[in-house]
Amino acid sequence: MGIPFINTLFLLRDLFSKGGMEIDTPFDPDSKKPGLVARTLVQPDADVIMYVSKDALDRPDLLEKHFDILEKKILTIRRFRLFLKSVPLILLVVGIALLMQGSFDIDQGQINKFMWGVFFSGISCVIKPLAKLVFAAYVRMKT
Repeated sequence: MGIPFINTLFLLRDLFSKGGMEIDTPFDPDSKKPGLVARTLVQPDADVIMYVSKDALDRPDLLEKHFDILEKKILTIRRFRLFLKSVPLILLVVGIALLMQGSFDIDQGQINKFMWGVFFSGISCVIKPLAKLVFAAYVRMKT
């Protein structure tokens, strides 16, 4: 199966570099029917294009298999987005904790923790706009 984080990065790379994430579910290899049960294309702007063969409409078990794969991949993307949204908050909490601890250590002549707290707190405020800027530049470069 691989490392989930690496798989997520490959999934996102395909989503943005190829213009979409394609999910194909073929008929059983042992079956005499060539072709696909269903094909779904998920584009970066959240458009979804789906093809379902007529033969698959009679076999809901095959469609269920396709939808299970689709659900797992979309859930992976949602979890990764949630993780990315939580990074600034985590940095802010770490920064505030270091600021508080560092403020107690300043009277002893130690300023390291306080400065790390300033750094993490500052990064937490800048990271989201910076990531949006980098992403917009990447999309412009691709088009």
